[in-house]
Amino acid sequence: MNTYFRVILLTAVTMLALSVSTETLGAKKEKKRAHAKCHVALSDGTETVVFWFIPKQKIASYAPKIEGKKIAKAKGKVSIYKAFECVADSDEFSSARAQLIDSKTPR
Repeated sequence: MNTYFRVILLTAVTMLALSVSTETLGAKKEKKRAHAKCHVALSDGTETVVFWFIPKQKIASYAPKIEGKKIAKAKGKVSIYKAFECVADSDEFSSARAQLIDSKTPR
């Protein structure tokens, strides 16, 4: 009976330790990613602001990576023709045009 109790206790402690370490890893990973917004020109000729959830250290250099990606619009999917700038969601764009488009973009 004593051995049975030890096995149950060891199993419970192991499960608890694994769940705590998994939650900690998930929290650390989430801190490394951030919400970003990018000012882009679309293949249909319009300019807009699109939102991404990307690694923090890649926000400033992310614009060229999204060119050619497709995004959904009311009339279907369109591709990103040119990405001008990406910034953290809480930051301001450097150009006045991007700031104007951003202020009109629903969140």
